[in-house]
Formats: sequence, structure tokens, C-alpha cells
Amino acid sequence: MYKLLKFRYFLILLFLVSCGGKTNEKTSEQRTSEKGDTIATTDTIAKKVILFFGDSLTAGYGLDPEEAFPAVIQGTLDSLQLNYMVV
Repeated sequence: MYKLLKFRYFLILLFLVSCGGKTNEKTSEQRTSEKGDTIATTDTIAKKVILFFGDSLTAGYGLDPEEAFPAVIQGTLDSLQLNYMVV
């Protein structure tokens, strides 16, 4: 019983440590030529992920992929211009 309790605490600790991290990372690279002109600019923004767990109803079994629940939510988020990715 004591080992099971220690294992649960370990899993909770592992979960909490894995949840932390950088969100909204914005990086910008600019390369300049010998003349000083800007050649290229790259902006990368990390997207937050929404994960749906479920059964065949959540996955949209028997429907077109764009009619499934996650795809509908992704379309709504895209129309609101929110930076999320639905899986």
C-alpha cells in the first residue's frame, strides 16, 4: 500500500513538472547582406494545443473529417484568429 501511494505521488509530480514550460514564444530572425539590406524575416509563434479525448462520436466516425467535432472547433478558433491547434 505504501509503495502504491509513493507511485501516485511520483505520477502527480511528473505531471506537474511536465505541464510547465514556455508558452507564447516569439522568435524573430533577420539576416542582413554585406550591404546592410534585410534579406528575410521569420516570425515563429508557438501554438497552444487543445486535445480532445473521446470515442467515435468525438472523432466524427462516419462523417467527413471537416464535419467532426474537433474540426468544427478548429474552424471556430481560426475564425476568431486565436492561436490554438485542435487535435
